[in-house]
Amino acid sequence: MCLGPGVGSCGTAAQRHRRTPDRCPAPHGGRVLRLWTAPVAAVTRDAFEAGQLFSPTVDRYGQITVRQSHYSVQVHLIGRKARVFLHASELVVYDGRAEVAWHERLPPAAVSCGS
Repeated sequence: MCLGPGVGSCGTAAQRHRRTPDRCPAPHGGRVLRLWTAPVAAVTRDAFEAGQLFSPTVDRYGQITVRQSHYSVQVHLIGRKARVFLHASELVVYDGRAEVAWHERLPPAAVSCGS
């Protein structure tokens, strides 16, 4: 949208809709917009992890516990910390940058009331 010094300074509404920020008169000659264009474009190209990060230790049985559910991983990771991303429907386990396990997310273990 054009934000020139006056309301009608950029023409009619149809003309303002067709104009790009580089061609439309703007305060500071549009320099502020050009300064922010590159960083915003770089951020929107990057992929985001939309999960929760955990760092559990692999137990002696080759399993990790995340939110009261047990998941198996490779035995060479026993005693080491794994990086785990918990998403809405899956769990991904990493050893450094390498993905070592993927599991469908399990519901939490049922708690018995002792009856």
